Amino acid sequence: MASENTNVQFSYMWPGLIFLIGIPFLLFHGLKPYDDLITRRDWVPVKATLERGQVVSKDAPDSLVLKDTGTEYKIKLVLRYSPRSLLGPAAMNPQYPPWLLLPKLVFHWTLAPETFSSMLDAHAALREYQSIGDFELYMNPGQPDEATLFRWNDWTMIYLGAGLWAVAFLGIGFIWILNSRTMKRRLTDEEELAKFRARRHHHHGAGPQEPGAPPDDDLNTGDTRHE
Repeated sequence: MASENTNVQFSYMWPGLIFLIGIPFLLFHGLKPYDDLITRRDWVPVKATLERGQVVSKDAPDSLVLKDTGTEYKIKLVLRYSPRSLLGPAAMNPQYPPWLLLPKLVFHWTLAPETFSSMLDAHAALREYQSIGDFELYMNPGQPDEATLFRWNDWTMIYLGAGLWAVAFLGIGFIWILNSRTMKRRLTDEEELAKFRARRHHHHGAGPQEPGAPPDDDLNTGDTRHE
């Protein structure tokens, strides 16, 4: 009974199920977080100030909305930042990067991610943005006039999915180690059993075969005598 218990093979079913459960959490927001992470991983932070802000229509962000039309609204922010401020006095060095040839002040506009069904709510949110003194943009070093204020930051579901995947991989690895040890133990037991059977067969006269009694000449000749 003890050898049977030590030779149990464990199933990968439960780690596999945990792995599959983690996939919807990883893709809860689609591929947008990963695209943001890949395309903007090298972007650098730069300080910015709010130049102006306005409420615009969700469907026509380039048009200024002055009265409530029953549509949905978004907030358009125009921010000012200076790529040269990243290097400070180093910007005067003749060997400075080419993008420092840009004007000292660069303007950037962006739409806030929130959508409002009421113009009053939109203007209240705009006042909150206007009350912020300094903003931090993320600027593309290869193209400094390209920047973003809102990077993807809702990683809760993705972290949960990654945690489930980590548990699944740890479970698979643990079960693989147990099953590998079980397989080695089983092979060892089979080898020991084969050796034991070989010794037992040897002790019961399974060695070189002893010669038997000489054959009967009368029986081998095939001659039968009748008196």
